[in-house]
Amino acid sequence: MSRIVSSPLLGIAVANDMKVLALSGCVIFSFTDWLDGYLAKKLHQETVLGAFLDPVADKFMIGSLIAGLLYKGLIPIPLAIVIVGRDVALLVMATLLRHKERPKGAPFFDTTFSATFSITPSIVSKTNTCFQFLLITVTLCNFTCGYPEMTYIEPLWWMTGTTTVVSGLSYLDGSGVRMKKKITK
Repeated sequence: MSRIVSSPLLGIAVANDMKVLALSGCVIFSFTDWLDGYLAKKLHQETVLGAFLDPVADKFMIGSLIAGLLYKGLIPIPLAIVIVGRDVALLVMATLLRHKERPKGAPFFDTTFSATFSITPSIVSKTNTCFQFLLITVTLCNFTCGYPEMTYIEPLWWMTGTTTVVSGLSYLDGSGVRMKKKITK
C-alpha cells in the first residue's frame, strides 16, 4: 500500500530534479517489493488482497516513474505509451472480466470468497517487469550520476518495449487467466 501512495511522489521527484531521492526511492521500493513477495511465499503468507495489490503497486510505481522520466525527456514517447498502455489495458480487461464473472450480490473488490478467476503472470510478464524496473533504475542512475551513458541504455528501450508488447499479447489468449468454480447464491 505504501508503494501505491508514494509512487506518484517519486515521479514528482524526477520531474523536479530531486535525483537522489528518486533513485534511492526506486531502489528501496524495488528491493522491498522483491522482499515482500519472497517472504510471503517463503512464510506461506500469500493472500488474495496481496495478490491483487502487488501488481497494482508495480503498475503505479512504473507508471509514475515513467511519467517523470518522460517529462524530463529521458525515455522516448512511444516506449512510455507502450508501457503505460499495456498496464492500463490489462487493468481494464481484468476489471471487465471481474464485472462479467462476479457472483450476484458479491462486492466488486472483495474477492476473498467470490473470486471466479485468478491471473497468473507468465515468465514473459515477470521478465518484462524486471526489464521495466531495470530500465527505470539505470535511467535514473544516468539522470543522477551521468552513467551509464544513454548509448548503453537505448538497447534496453528496445528490449523493454519488446517484452512489454509480447507480455501484453500473451494475455490475449487467456493462458494467464485461471477460471475457478462459479459461486452461486
